[in-house]
Amino acid sequence: MRGKPMKNKNNRTYRIIFFISILLISISVVSSIGIWKNRRFFFEGYIYSNYLNNTVSDYCSQVYRFITGDMSEAEEEAFQVRNKGAYYYITDDNTKETFTNLPEDMNHIEFSSQPNILSFEYSDYQRTSLKGIGDSKLSFTLDYRNIDSKHINFSGFIFIDKNDKTTSSLFGYAIDTGFKQQKILYLEIKITVISLLFGIILYIAVYKKAIENLNEGISVIPIDVRLGSPILTFILLVFLFNTYLYTIGLFSALLRRIILYFTFVILTFIMLTGSILLIIKAGEYKKDNMKFSQEWENRLTKNIPAWIIGLILQIIWYFFVLSFFGPGNTIYDYISMIKTKWPIVIVHNLIILIFFILIRQIIINKRIYTREVIDITQKIAKGDLEQSIPVIRNDSYGKIAQSINEIKESYIHALEERKKSERLKYELVTNISHDLRTPLTSIINYIELVKKKGVSKEIEKYILNADTNAKRLNILIEDLFELSRIESGNIQLDISQVDIVLMIKQIGYEYKEKMEEGKLELIIKTTSNSILWSCDSLKMWRVFDNIISNAVKYSLPNTRIYAVFTENIEERQLIISIKNIASYQMDFETDELFLRFKRGDSSRSTEGSGLGLAIAKSIIELHQGNIDIETEGDMFKVIIQLKNISI
Repeated sequence: MRGKPMKNKNNRTYRIIFFISILLISISVVSSIGIWKNRRFFFEGYIYSNYLNNTVSDYCSQVYRFITGDMSEAEEEAFQVRNKGAYYYITDDNTKETFTNLPEDMNHIEFSSQPNILSFEYSDYQRTSLKGIGDSKLSFTLDYRNIDSKHINFSGFIFIDKNDKTTSSLFGYAIDTGFKQQKILYLEIKITVISLLFGIILYIAVYKKAIENLNEGISVIPIDVRLGSPILTFILLVFLFNTYLYTIGLFSALLRRIILYFTFVILTFIMLTGSILLIIKAGEYKKDNMKFSQEWENRLTKNIPAWIIGLILQIIWYFFVLSFFGPGNTIYDYISMIKTKWPIVIVHNLIILIFFILIRQIIINKRIYTREVIDITQKIAKGDLEQSIPVIRNDSYGKIAQSINEIKESYIHALEERKKSERLKYELVTNISHDLRTPLTSIINYIELVKKKGVSKEIEKYILNADTNAKRLNILIEDLFELSRIESGNIQLDISQVDIVLMIKQIGYEYKEKMEEGKLELIIKTTSNSILWSCDSLKMWRVFDNIISNAVKYSLPNTRIYAVFTENIEERQLIISIKNIASYQMDFETDELFLRFKRGDSSRSTEGSGLGLAIAKSIIELHQGNIDIETEGDMFKVIIQLKNISI
């Protein structure tokens, strides 16, 4: 009793570790998006070029206004205070006058050669050279759209001291922001590597044991939730992807970025977990095709109207597609678009709705035709050959319908040929029986007359042999004629209430003398001394007479013959088993005994026509029943199943 709680605790631990591994992998996946987006922050040159572009352009405009005296005293004072750590060396190309704020003891060439100084030309060229980051030279593009056209009269250099702690907010904040983004990039790399490594290790360690314990828990979740959760989360991820990429590049949107980061982690976790669970269940559905249908019948959305589900799916689909050709980078752009361009959104959805209605109608028509093909095929399989499948499509189902119609026509033709053959066979057997009966009857009568006359013992022996063979031939003709009538359908059943137990007792009494010779005993096992059943008494007598006759002929001496009755009142079914121990080795297939002239005794040393079981089988089938033969060692068993036919 103590082992079971411990086992449950271990199972719960495996499941928790499994979900933690998926969560860690989800974190690594989402973090890798940030790494890919901000991969250029690995390079300091990109940080300087990206974050100094707008500030340098703005500083150039301020320098121009400062040196041309276009600033007020307050603006000049603010310019000098705010731009500490930034220097200029500008020359008027017309007057050759020089403007600079460099230290007096340095010229611009010496100043630019310092390792901490970034320098670039002040001119109308949009591509300049930045120096000061080690020994490298980096390509840098200035945006001159905000610089007045009069600047083309000036040329020179702009210098920025990247190590000056008093660098103005214009340059310092920009550079500092860039390096903070770089720190975040390094943090994301650490998070990605650590979470991916631990996630994979934990996943591999507990996968097998966790999956074994997840199967029962998965079945509790409705199948539509299991199918929909990974799909919906994937659509949400796609829809929010541009918004997340946009916030990754904005340090000012750090809080929004963190919120979206954890949102992406949760959605990715749901998508990966749902996908893994679907893969697990897919193996079960492959083994048991009915299990999916059974679970689908118990889905959560079963009672929700189809049009509501369709409307929700259409809206989701619309915005999913729109995310690839969206109006902007963030979700707010979508909201703005819906507010300002709602008529276009409605028109788009109406077009999509009409399209899906048409597609749905095509699918429904195909399903209706498919259902019709299946229904008519089942009717044909059950014997309704008057049915015919309309061929109204040129697809695979239309070809199947045409093929089934051709098979049906071939079957009808074969059935007619068989009926014709059976009729001709019946006529042949009838004619032969009639032609043989007349002379055979005369032969038997003449033999009887000769037997009454006094003859020698030797002649009497020959007469007895002739009499025996003539009577056996007469039985064969009668059996063959009877079997032919039954198989051709030229026979009617006279149904009445018959006591089956009493019938077998009477048949057993008729074979009493032969059973005593072989020291055999007939034992009847039944829960009731009288079982009334609806059947043709004469035909059924023939069945049991043939079976018991065979049992008496082929049973091992000093054994018993059992007749066991089993009655199923609810299904209106009666099962009679007649079994005996054979006196010879049974080296034959049981189904062969129902063939004409097939006998279990290959030496044919016993009496009989070899048609007894074939006649019995035909009569039982006329009563809508079934007859089988089973053997086990020397045990021979005939099992008859009868239905209670309504009178």
